Amino acid sequence: MNFVKHLFLTVAMALTSLSAVAQLQLFDPVVWSTAVEQVGEGEYRIDFKASVDNGWHMYDLGPYEGGPMATTFTFEPSADYELVGGVTADKDSHVEMNELFGMEIGSYEGSVTFSQTIKSAK
Repeated sequence: MNFVKHLFLTVAMALTSLSAVAQLQLFDPVVWSTAVEQVGEGEYRIDFKASVDNGWHMYDLGPYEGGPMATTFTFEPSADYELVGGVTADKDSHVEMNELFGMEIGSYEGSVTFSQTIKSAK
């Protein structure tokens, strides 16, 4: 249980710093929320839900060499956990040709939930 509290506090602090950076902009068309769920013995899934305002979109996980900055999640190395697989999205992105970058790029509208499974090292 102590591990879950530590994990939740780490996620909350990361989102707080994201929110603080967003305050530097006039407004932010994406609102984030998180949840942590135990999915097995010592394994947890962290969900990052993005709610995108109407008329806006956010890029998918990419990557796009020479293109836009894809949505990225960075996890700090820790002796407390290890990553199981990579970040996944709960739905497919809408892919279309972007004339500015000269490549096909995926994006999301509405809402999308990204997930990362971790395993407790303790």
